[in-house]
Amino acid sequence: MKRFAILILYNLLAFSIYAGVIPFQGLRERIARDPEGSLLLLDSLEEKGTIPQYGIDYLRALSYRTQSRYYMCMHYATHALNNPEIQRDSVLTSYTYMLLAESSVASFQLAEAADMITKGKEYAEKANDLLLRANMLQMEGDLYRNMGVLNKSYECLQEAISLLSGISNAEAQFLLSHCMGYLMGYYISDKKPQKAWEVGLQREKLLRSLESQTDVDAHVLDRHKGFFYSKMAYLSCKMKKPQMGKVYADKFYSTVFSTTSMGQLEINDFLLESGDFHSVLVHSKAYFAELDASDSLNVIYLRTLY
Repeated sequence: MKRFAILILYNLLAFSIYAGVIPFQGLRERIARDPEGSLLLLDSLEEKGTIPQYGIDYLRALSYRTQSRYYMCMHYATHALNNPEIQRDSVLTSYTYMLLAESSVASFQLAEAADMITKGKEYAEKANDLLLRANMLQMEGDLYRNMGVLNKSYECLQEAISLLSGISNAEAQFLLSHCMGYLMGYYISDKKPQKAWEVGLQREKLLRSLESQTDVDAHVLDRHKGFFYSKMAYLSCKMKKPQMGKVYADKFYSTVFSTTSMGQLEINDFLLESGDFHSVLVHSKAYFAELDASDSLNVIYLRTLY
């Protein structure tokens, strides 16, 4: 146990020294806000040798994933995972497995996705990493859904939700919210709005609990709320609750996420139900104009499941 604690401390100190004035977590947060601009910063840090190469490759992968450029994400995440030095950092190893599994599924590379999910689950068991195991179960559910095995997709996601429900830290709760969002997406896709609504009410309680905590990342919380409110606005319309739909739509537009191109795309389902076709076209054109052409077919898939 003492040896494990020393190893964790070593990793934290290493990244604090390497990153200089920008802590590693600060770089992750910066990527969430400005993924394109962060790539230039990473180029500079790579030239200076201020962060280990596997860390640079992981952060580049994260930036490309944030931009929905999944092939580029897979390229750099694979480089990071193949670097022997990353084995010293169990946290980044887990995060890299998550990026590779998600990007493989989102880009419909099913064989690669199956292989990465298997390896991620094996590493999760070895490292006793419950969050990684839950994430791999979620991605396994997506894989089954892509293969048309819908009952297995629900089983995997329900298992992930059950696993995360017993963990109280903010990171686990955000992942739980994320899985609930996927489950809502499953039910919506399968034309089961009542079930999606019920999951949504549970997710709303979870987000309120996160909102009451002082140590959560406000940007991440805003993004979760944006995805959630857009889904509930749409479901309200499907369930003939127009006034409730307006309430959730107003809450959506109160988020920073609603001002982003992805946020504007996300609200399109509600706008279609409301008959605002002009805004749908404007939002869609703005979003697809920003995409890497080789990845554009995957966007609707990812947006639907969040």
